[in-house]
Amino acid sequence: MNEQELRQQVARAERARQLLNDPMIQDALKTMRENFFDDIQSSHMKDVETRDNAYLMLKTIGLFELQFKRAIDGGKVAQSILDDIKGKVKTFFR
Repeated sequence: MNEQELRQQVARAERARQLLNDPMIQDALKTMRENFFDDIQSSHMKDVETRDNAYLMLKTIGLFELQFKRAIDGGKVAQSILDDIKGKVKTFFR
């Protein structure tokens, strides 16, 4: 991965962090979770389909967040590599 790609990954991670921490998105995810938990709790014992769908939606919310967290983690790694490169360049020119 070249330096430009690393910088792009860092920028992408910052955008992912901003989006994931956005209060509107956090409120939406919280509301969706609550609604799906309510669907599970209020479903009739024989209503397996409602519970299964709500469970799958809860898992989907988790996967959605995981994609952002992976981008954030990738950006941390990319930033670390960039920092190492800068350190090596400074050492070389001393």
